[in-house]
Amino acid sequence: MPSPNADAVVAGDPPRRPGAANAGGIHSDEASALRAALVRLATADRLVLVLRFYLDLSQEEVAAILGISPSAARVRTRRALARLRPRLVVTEESSR
Repeated sequence: MPSPNADAVVAGDPPRRPGAANAGGIHSDEASALRAALVRLATADRLVLVLRFYLDLSQEEVAAILGISPSAARVRTRRALARLRPRLVVTEESSR
């Protein structure tokens, strides 16, 4: 069963972690850009990415939640990342 965070993703609002703006070296502008890009993704793409990377679930756990095989979860994750990349704008300042 998906967690409450996964339910928020389906509703269209990628969850926020407390203090996530600076977690892992991500600045608030970068975190905002990532959230904006995630919101523009299809719900299924957003869900698989949040389950895999935000909730840090294994491909097997993602597969179990979505009711698909682990290989299908890997394919969905790879395709969702491919659709996310063009939506992320890299500025000169953020690439330093």
